[in-house]
Amino acid sequence: MGVETTSPDAPPPQQPPRPPRTSIVQTLREAPTTTALFAVCIIVFLVVRVVGGDTTSTATLIRFGANNQQLVWAGQWWRLVTSMFLHIGWLHLLCNVYFGFRICALAEKQLGWWRFLVLYLGSGLVGSAASVIGHDAISAGASGALFGVVGWLLAILRLRAGSWRAFTQNPAIRQQLIWIAAWFAIGVYAGFDNYAHGGGLLFGALYTWAVAAGAEPRKHRARMALAFAVGALIVAASLRPIPIVHAAPIALAKAAAAHDDPNTVLDLTEPLLAKPAYRDQALELRIRALLQLNRFDEAVARADDVVERHPTNAAAYRLRGLVRHVVGDQAGAGADFDKAVELDPSPSSNEAREWFRHESRP
Repeated sequence: MGVETTSPDAPPPQQPPRPPRTSIVQTLREAPTTTALFAVCIIVFLVVRVVGGDTTSTATLIRFGANNQQLVWAGQWWRLVTSMFLHIGWLHLLCNVYFGFRICALAEKQLGWWRFLVLYLGSGLVGSAASVIGHDAISAGASGALFGVVGWLLAILRLRAGSWRAFTQNPAIRQQLIWIAAWFAIGVYAGFDNYAHGGGLLFGALYTWAVAAGAEPRKHRARMALAFAVGALIVAASLRPIPIVHAAPIALAKAAAAHDDPNTVLDLTEPLLAKPAYRDQALELRIRALLQLNRFDEAVARADDVVERHPTNAAAYRLRGLVRHVVGDQAGAGADFDKAVELDPSPSSNEAREWFRHESRP
């Protein structure tokens, strides 16, 4: 059996050249829709920064179109759209642009600009709707749309694999699935909007599944109808509270509407104290009801609890300031209203402090 040898003076074998990496300028030219969408996100961020100030402020986010369950239910459905172009701070924007641009550019290149636009906007819209259905929070960002593009990628990989078995046994695909699962797991603790991510992912995968049947017109139409029916159902479900799913926010709304009947407010909000997502809003309603019933010591104690739980929240200090003003502690009330302005120098904080100064004049 022969053995091949090489001369020590022979040059090392040459590795095949790597394919040239696409420059960012070329990528921008090849993906004009992606470029335009991300440009809108950046421009909106800069405008909010200049006009509204702090892009992490709740008041600023609400003012410029952030998503929120109560506001959408109140008829402001357009927040489902505007929120996907609004970002909460520089880090949020940079992460979405950095991690999202190339995969979006790839999707646009393979789908064509208009199919990609449907994928992106449809995923963002369904993601926003899923967020409203899932929880009562202030949310914004392009990640629902970006997870729709991740759904496109997974659907394409599944189609190319030929079967679910081959799909799940492919090492590269497994790595992608582990990364996605880890992202959702991290989101539980890091405050990511997993509802928006999940909604976007679902619509992106369904839409891609429908587009892939384009060579068979009847199958294409049936799949496309299913994809858009699922998306439309999720969006429609987000516009009003669902009785069983949203029992807690419905009770909260009833309590807010019963502000002239403090005993009813206390009865409706009692079960909500055990629900972390609604505890603070329930406490605020209960504090106001306790003041109406002249149960001042309880109102002060509950206001102190809110401040202790949220020592950097301006609204907590404004609420306690109101309570202290009503019970006659004007020095304490003034300190709370000043603290609220220090934490959040927005019009709402300044107006509250001016109201207090006017009301406390001799």
